[in-house]
Amino acid sequence: MQKNLKQNISPDVLFERLRILYWHLVNVIDRLVLPYTSLNDKHCMSKRGTDMFINKTSDGRNNICGRQIAYYRKASGKSQRELADALQLLGLDVDKNAVQRIEAGKRFVTDIALTYLAKVLMVSYTELLDEKK
Repeated sequence: MQKNLKQNISPDVLFERLRILYWHLVNVIDRLVLPYTSLNDKHCMSKRGTDMFINKTSDGRNNICGRQIAYYRKASGKSQRELADALQLLGLDVDKNAVQRIEAGKRFVTDIALTYLAKVLMVSYTELLDEKK
């Protein structure tokens, strides 16, 4: 008689097993990749030994336009919600929280979003990228 291999495993146990399997897989990859990685590279090295490029500003922000967006938004007298509403009317899917995260430098800004932001704020996109203000 053949045993039924199907087991009832709780999601927590399954998650823990997958986490352990992932950890083992990362360690195997480390042993394969690390010897071929130059430790003299000026790139930031991750814990796994692979090259990572730093996509942040020198002060740790995810964009360089957030402060300028906040400046021009306040100068135009718009709230974050009003800016988000105007962007939505143009077809950009953002809400007040997204605008808040952009201004705080916690959200990356695509070139498409940058052009819509410039259009709504009635400035050029180069003014939004100017870090000097």
